[in-house]
Amino acid sequence: MRRVVVVAAVVLAGAILFTGMTLTNKDRAPQSTAAMADAQLIALATNTPEAQAFFTHYPNAAPSVDRSGRVAVDFRANGGTPGVRLRVFINDDAKVDGSFLECSVGQLIQEHVAEAARKGCPG
Repeated sequence: MRRVVVVAAVVLAGAILFTGMTLTNKDRAPQSTAAMADAQLIALATNTPEAQAFFTHYPNAAPSVDRSGRVAVDFRANGGTPGVRLRVFINDDAKVDGSFLECSVGQLIQEHVAEAARKGCPG
C-alpha cells in the first residue's frame, strides 16, 4: 500500500510539473510594449529592413522612443538634412506594425519604405 501511495505521489508531482512547464513556455502571452524598456523597443526597430536600409545613408541616426500615441521608434539623421527621420511603429504585441520615411517636414513616404530608405532622401 505504501508503494502505491509513493508511486501515485511521484506521478502526480510529475504531471503537475509537466503541465506547469508546458503552460509557461507554450501559452505565455507576448510581452506588451507598455512593459518593455526603451532599449528593447529600439533593438526591435533597429532590426527591421527599413532601419537597416536607413543606416546605410545615416549611420549615426539617433534613436528615440515615442509613447505619446502608438508606440514608435524614431531614427533621426544627425548632421544630415533637417527633418530626415525614419519612424517604426510597434503594436501592443511587440511586433513591428508599419513605418514611414520623412525626408523633409511634411514629405512622408509610407509605401515601400525599405526601398526608399535604401535610396536615401534627395538633397
